[in-house]
Amino acid sequence: MVSPALNSLPTVAVLFAPGSVSAQRWRALLQQEGIPVVDANLSTGMATLDRVFRGLLPGDNLVWQVDTIGDFAPFAGPYCRAAQQAGRRLVYFRFAEHPPLASEHDGATVCELPSCAGFEKFITQIRRTIREAGRGAFFVFDCLSTLADQWCSDRMLGNFFMLTCPYVYDLESLA
Repeated sequence: MVSPALNSLPTVAVLFAPGSVSAQRWRALLQQEGIPVVDANLSTGMATLDRVFRGLLPGDNLVWQVDTIGDFAPFAGPYCRAAQQAGRRLVYFRFAEHPPLASEHDGATVCELPSCAGFEKFITQIRRTIREAGRGAFFVFDCLSTLADQWCSDRMLGNFFMLTCPYVYDLESLA
């Protein structure tokens, strides 16, 4: 329960070096008072891109519109390294025929999914895997255009986003 005195205070941002004793003490104190704590150290793995986004928040879903998987692939490696450096669990959803974007070598748990099994089985497995990965995990997905082609429906791809993005958000993860 947040004390009434704390409810009346303005929002304050306190920055400490990640992992410092001071940061750990403040985090524990704020959580004990029921005050949400945001991990401001999330990264795409590319400092310049992080500045363009003006930071990432837990629950963000980064979706790229590209012409080819080759346009996206250079972003996947730094993202995977950022997950490793932050000590986060990394899950790679593999369902397309293009070259893999991540591997066990990158510290990823690779979740192979047959998109031809149908939408219901596919989305159920993705949501189960996201839940099992827990709070704060990082996720990488293959090119989603493959799904629209496989399911012969842009609407099903929209359903995929409606069922996946809020789930990632609720678990304060990054995709």
